[in-house]
Amino acid sequence: MIKVSAPLTVFLSLILQSEYCHGSCLCSGAEIVGEYIWRESGDFGFEPNISCQKLDDMFTNAVDCPDVGALREICCIDRSRPRYFCAQQVREKILKNGYDELSIPSNSLSHEPVDVTVRLDYQTVTDIDISAGTIEIFVWLSLSWKDYRLAWTYDPNTTCTVFPVTARASMGSKSEIWVPNLDLFNKISGTREMGDSLASISNDGTVYWQRDGKLKAVCSMTNLGNMPFDHLGCQFMFGSINQFGIKYRLHPNGALAIGEFSSPYSEYVLASAQPGIEYEEDLSSDFVFFDFYFTRGIKFYVQNIIFPVSIFSILSIFTMILGLNAFQRITLNLTLLLVAVAQKIATSSLLPVTDQRLWLVDFVGLSFIWIAITLLENVFVASMTSIRDQRKKKLDLEKLDVSENEPSDSEGGVLPKVSISSNPSSSSCLEDAWFYSFSLKKFDTICFFLSFGSYIVFLIIMMTSTNVWENGVGNTFLWSNSTITD
Repeated sequence: MIKVSAPLTVFLSLILQSEYCHGSCLCSGAEIVGEYIWRESGDFGFEPNISCQKLDDMFTNAVDCPDVGALREICCIDRSRPRYFCAQQVREKILKNGYDELSIPSNSLSHEPVDVTVRLDYQTVTDIDISAGTIEIFVWLSLSWKDYRLAWTYDPNTTCTVFPVTARASMGSKSEIWVPNLDLFNKISGTREMGDSLASISNDGTVYWQRDGKLKAVCSMTNLGNMPFDHLGCQFMFGSINQFGIKYRLHPNGALAIGEFSSPYSEYVLASAQPGIEYEEDLSSDFVFFDFYFTRGIKFYVQNIIFPVSIFSILSIFTMILGLNAFQRITLNLTLLLVAVAQKIATSSLLPVTDQRLWLVDFVGLSFIWIAITLLENVFVASMTSIRDQRKKKLDLEKLDVSENEPSDSEGGVLPKVSISSNPSSSSCLEDAWFYSFSLKKFDTICFFLSFGSYIVFLIIMMTSTNVWENGVGNTFLWSNSTITD
């Protein structure tokens, strides 16, 4: 489908107001493409979807043939000159006649800055590196401005087109036209790394330049403290360096569009985005920014970190009431602890190393406290069991020694018992002491309910406070206050 530029409206209106002439003047001396349908004809006062043959019929038998101009370019094939002739003549006129691609095309009469309209089409996020604090996205960046040096008027013999022509546009030395030096301030890789592309130039001097590629920015990573329930925030800040006399504006029909190229299997999904402009009086320049917020795949973290750690902690608590030997309980508890440590090591690459508090790091670290406390309880019970067993054996040996040394009379009778102990009451006191007589089973039960109840309360507190872990980190965005401007 062929698009017709706005200046053609006035030109076509002159055709409609002209008197009809005799003979075919639409494609005089050229071949008409009669079956071609002009889809935009209704926008210019013609019959909707009119064919070139019907347009030719409109001028047949007219009194005076008007200059059909752009209609000739739409419907006619002039075999006396190639199709590219008109565009080539335009390029020769606007680019080869002393054009300076380094000079800003400001209006010298009004001294007003060049208005550059900015539009960003977000497609997908390609990488988020939490440890490095960087986010990489794939976008289409569109800029448009007016350069009066690139305007031309229609001439049927030379600049015989009103359709846009193209020119090489680049932020480097290969550019044929002047382009805004709009780049990403907080960049690892910015718009300059997008490379070269072709810009479209209309006959009124309007330039439309679109590029696609990746932008990688250094971000302050807002809301990271709530990981993995966070909404990671990052601001992409754009501006011109060493270029003055430019005023950036957001596209009136929407400066930010969201594409449909995001993968359903990506860890991060765009939650919200908004554009804005900030004006720096000291630099007399505008800065365009785009705020992006991403959510991560929470299910992965729940299934692979949160749920396993919770299960390991609860299972370790239940070892307190298992009817096993105390040393078997220690072995089982140590096994659970080692499994939890191995699971933590396997997922450590997902956690950033930082002095700031992170929800997930605190959850895993505090859960390990319950496993460690349970292990200490089992060690205490095992120690008490060992001490009591040794004490019981010692008492049994003392009783056996006393029995073997009891005197007897000649008739085989047993004389009254005489203790040989230096402290007759010491053995009975130690045997009856609370330290050796309290119930280890009851102690296990009490510790179990205290540990289990406190861990359940801990889980409830953690799961209800996933949105407050960012408190205390006093940064919002590194570059701008995010003042949204229409």
